[in-house]
Amino acid sequence: MIKIKKTMKKSAFIIFCLLLTTRLFAQNCSQCIFLQSNKIITETAYLNGDASYSFVIHVPANNSTTKLVTLETFGVDGKSLGKKTFPYQCVNNVFAFDIHSEPNQANLTGMKSTTGPSIMTYPAGMKVGERFPDTDIPFTITMYGADIDWVDKISNRRVVGQETITSTAGTWNALKITYDLTEILKGGHPSNPPVYHVTEWYVPGFGIVQYEGYGRTVKITKIAG
Repeated sequence: MIKIKKTMKKSAFIIFCLLLTTRLFAQNCSQCIFLQSNKIITETAYLNGDASYSFVIHVPANNSTTKLVTLETFGVDGKSLGKKTFPYQCVNNVFAFDIHSEPNQANLTGMKSTTGPSIMTYPAGMKVGERFPDTDIPFTITMYGADIDWVDKISNRRVVGQETITSTAGTWNALKITYDLTEILKGGHPSNPPVYHVTEWYVPGFGIVQYEGYGRTVKITKIAG
């Protein structure tokens, strides 16, 4: 009888931990920082440990579950390198945003770029060990008046762990997500296309708080509004 009671207590404790974890990583879209009206989020890019570029995201004032936010890039001298607008949305508790809103070569060099259907999704209830299907994300870069079509191939995307992330903007319990991004020129057949290894720290119901890729680390450093 004592053994049975101990087993029942152990089972109840395991169930409690599972419920706690599910609650911890539940996704309430109303708390997503990139969907809250009039928020201003500053992200700082670090190159070799030193603060370099910065990105300021302005969230418009409306109650829509889809927001066209404005991202302005600033160089090391504090001068603006231009603005872009990108969609962020949360539908049926699935958070999604345009992957090309993340700092990339186009942002940093000031090249004009437009994107195709380049939405990356983050469903509710993600857990460590979860894997996602590979996907192709098309986009176009306009450089010197010419349109160049590319495809970003996302592969090996998975949740590899859970970590605490701290910056000057706060502390978060985040899911660590990794994937490989291969850039392929449409119509081209490179033997060794560039492959970037990307890591994101994603807080369910809040958003990405840290990002590593393209040789830099980007993290949220200030939230205002």
